[in-house]
Amino acid sequence: MSCDEQDAAYDRFIDELYKDFRTSSRDEFYIELFDDIVKDFKDSRLQEFYLANPKVADPAVEALSEAKVLLSDHPNAALVFAVVAAEVCFREAFLNPIIHGLFHTKSAAELIVEIIIKIKNEKLVTALIRTFHDQTGIDLHAYKRPGSAKPIWEEKKAAQDYRNAIIHRAQLGATQQQAEEAIKIAEVLLQEIFPVAIQSIGLHLHGGRLICGSGKCKDS
Repeated sequence: MSCDEQDAAYDRFIDELYKDFRTSSRDEFYIELFDDIVKDFKDSRLQEFYLANPKVADPAVEALSEAKVLLSDHPNAALVFAVVAAEVCFREAFLNPIIHGLFHTKSAAELIVEIIIKIKNEKLVTALIRTFHDQTGIDLHAYKRPGSAKPIWEEKKAAQDYRNAIIHRAQLGATQQQAEEAIKIAEVLLQEIFPVAIQSIGLHLHGGRLICGSGKCKDS
């Protein structure tokens, strides 16, 4: 897709998004959006994003490390940091690359990410998760961590509810077990799913976090 075509696709997307806020035809909009993403998305654009942002997972990794430090004495704080790690990993390491793969300009992609985060519509998120699945082979709606009966996506949402109760309603009742579960969720996203996603497009990681595309590396 040429730059002009990508910019035109962005303009069409914004127009349709604006119309959707003013009408009730949301289902059709999300179906069309998913089809456009699948049609226009290319592995090269995904690689381009990751190579331009090789430390994209660093903030999530640091938040996870903080959660582990806080776990023994401060389970409420540990749970909050663990959920932050999971959310940042999903947004920055999974969602952002998909959106940047669709739009040519960085500003356009960042605008769309902000819109998606603010409207918090499950249908739109589901469409992007399906695109992530198509590109990496990882289905976040079905992936289960070892020992868990629920998909990682459901566990992440449950942990977010605990986090919201703590920071929005001051319900400081998180147990150490709940904090440990939140940490395990973030670990799966960062230490299992993220590396597989990177490898699926021909890249690799150094130290579990630094993205590299050099074929000369021993880790490649």
